[in-house]
Amino acid sequence: TAIRGKLLFPLIAVLLLLLSACGAETKKEPVHVDRTVSVFGTTARFSVEGKEAEKAVAECEERLKLISNELNVKNNEGCIARLNAAAGSGEWTKLSPEAWHILSVSQKYSELTDGAWDITIRPLSSLWRRSFKNDTLPSEDDIKAAQEKVGSEKLELREDDKSARLTVQGMGLDLGGVIK
Repeated sequence: TAIRGKLLFPLIAVLLLLLSACGAETKKEPVHVDRTVSVFGTTARFSVEGKEAEKAVAECEERLKLISNELNVKNNEGCIARLNAAAGSGEWTKLSPEAWHILSVSQKYSELTDGAWDITIRPLSSLWRRSFKNDTLPSEDDIKAAQEKVGSEKLELREDDKSARLTVQGMGLDLGGVIK
């Protein structure tokens, strides 16, 4: 029993130390990070709690910026801008995983809505934006010409290498309705 007592005391001491360390850890207030960022022409709000909340928010912000750059039609380095620029050339444009997902899902919704959902609307949306900016209405001829460049059937997706092409020169994608 003397040996048992000599071994039991250090064991109890170690257990008490471990328990107090665990108790101290759980008594700490969790870190809370609340941040709003501007992305995709809107705002995104992050509200994260935990020991690595700041790191998680920073990673989310960075990821959204990368996706935004890739999908931004004004960023000539992004795959959507490259796809729009290659419209009608017959060239296939390799897409990022996010762009591929958005385009393939959009194509499915276009089929489900008999074309009511159509991300190839850029020629028309650009025409109307210019008209509003100039405080005019587009002509019937301009509308008709833009409509000839619109249609989800003119967006081709190739699954084996996750690439796409627009079959008519002057076509373009407008992801404003889907990206947010």
